[in-house]
Amino acid sequence: MLRRAGALQWYRHRGRYRLAFDWDGPRQVGTGWGGFQTVFGGGDVIYAIRSDGALLWYYHDGRNQGTTDWQGPKQVGTGWGGFVHLTAVPSGCIYGMQPDGTLLWYRHYGFDQGYLIWHGPLKVGTGLAPYDAIWAVGNGFMSARTPANGGDFYVWRHHGFLTGEATWTQGVKAGNGWGGEFKAVLTT
Repeated sequence: MLRRAGALQWYRHRGRYRLAFDWDGPRQVGTGWGGFQTVFGGGDVIYAIRSDGALLWYYHDGRNQGTTDWQGPKQVGTGWGGFVHLTAVPSGCIYGMQPDGTLLWYRHYGFDQGYLIWHGPLKVGTGLAPYDAIWAVGNGFMSARTPANGGDFYVWRHHGFLTGEATWTQGVKAGNGWGGEFKAVLTT
């Protein structure tokens, strides 16, 4: 969790496989994260976008224990400032939603070491402008929220999540009441 003052908090849900209320944390694992335009994660990697659109890569070596051990920052891209939403998954796939609702896909092949090895951008979707948040949750599954009806929640599956092919399973409404100040950051 990123606090307003820029402190990065670590939590581990020990009970996730048992659906139990069993957590480690919070532990502060970093400071100075508040100056970025956007911060989003994908597994062990956290990306941050500076105000000039530079994409920075950080690798959390202390992810399993909640320590302050990090690699980076390394600048791994430029021109990332124009997205309204960004989300990533542990396989190095990043989705960026543009203001007009176009969804772009990138594959950061250098995600595990911070190398400049990329594929994309490829246009994998359109019509997402009504959604005020998107999340990639792994294995091609994507979620999005609308501000309508107190926050309607939708789920899709992107079958081309590893290649950038624009093949999808039709989205379904999976819930409501996800509105307000709620914000989720998902990593696996």
